[in-house]
Amino acid sequence: MAGLANDLSNRLATLGRSEDALTASQKAVDIYRRLVEQRPNVFLPKLAMSLSNLSLHLGDLGRREDALTAIQEAVVIRRGLAEQQPDAFVLDLANSLNSLSVHLSRLGRREEALAASQEAVDIYRRFAKQRPEALLPDLAANLNTLSIRFAEMGRREDGLAAIQEGSTSTDGSPKNDPTQSSPTSHRASTTSLSLSGIWDGAKTDSPPSKRRPTSDANSPNNDLPLSTRTSP
Repeated sequence: MAGLANDLSNRLATLGRSEDALTASQKAVDIYRRLVEQRPNVFLPKLAMSLSNLSLHLGDLGRREDALTAIQEAVVIRRGLAEQQPDAFVLDLANSLNSLSVHLSRLGRREEALAASQEAVDIYRRFAKQRPEALLPDLAANLNTLSIRFAEMGRREDGLAAIQEGSTSTDGSPKNDPTQSSPTSHRASTTSLSLSGIWDGAKTDSPPSKRRPTSDANSPNNDLPLSTRTSP
């Protein structure tokens, strides 16, 4: 029932029915809260996913404070899960931190937004070294968010450095060298550089999250603001 409510909320949102989407999303959260009381180990990850989804729908309706509260709870849950099972949940934490950064920024809490984004990037840096083909595009997207946070603080050089890092593979090969760049690292470069328009005075922010069906609740990418990503 909770999974169906989550899926319904996302489908309603795509149809522009924001109020109905919020109602369905809140229902999913309420159900998962009850299930967590019975089997926390099973349902806490799903509750965190539903809270992330809820924050999106609240944000769509301009309820920024409520959206922030929802994503903060998701971060708390995922941080606890990551401490217990880092390999399984630390990327989920990073994605929620990235979303948290966007929500904080929208409320003018720039220093906190920067700290959340930096933590997310630090996590992805570690894991991209282990799984570069899978995670370089995600690292680049998180670096883009970080560059925006730096720009908001007036730290243009740090922001530019973040963009440049997103255009460089983990082995240090420049992306403009076709003899050394892989297809995945090229996608990371394209993502980062194509989103760097903020340095030309067109500062925009990615959505705090990409909605995914409930079946992807445990995907490490279920919150990531990757508008260019086409598959989990």
